[in-house]
Amino acid sequence: MNYQNQMNRRVSGLPDHWQDYFLCVLLHMLFPFFPLLMESLLTSNIQQNSLMLFAAMYPLSIGLSSDSKLLFGFTILISLFFSVAYGVVAASGKPLANFEVYAFISLIAIFTVHLLERYNKHVVDRTPFWAFNSSVGE
Repeated sequence: MNYQNQMNRRVSGLPDHWQDYFLCVLLHMLFPFFPLLMESLLTSNIQQNSLMLFAAMYPLSIGLSSDSKLLFGFTILISLFFSVAYGVVAASGKPLANFEVYAFISLIAIFTVHLLERYNKHVVDRTPFWAFNSSVGE
């Protein structure tokens, strides 16, 4: 093998199943945090109302996309809890003590469990995240 042939070798990319996993983590799991990130960057703070709404909606979206019945059930309950908490704060105007701690614990727990579930789905089971190369009708 000469030097020219070595220079023409393709650089291999990530295998498709790893691309599916990382794309899922980026678009499905991290992108929903973007509004909170922007609020934090622009105001140097995240308002409790913003965190409450996010803590109510994010678990619901994760649970609806989960293959686990148990995770789905837990995310419905968590979403219900934070929805009620939001209603209480909106009606009373008083912030809830330690709310941020409960929100972050639940978000981290849901994120971690779903991260592991998606690892199994995309890396182990090789289920595509997005069918970019599908040719429908051919």
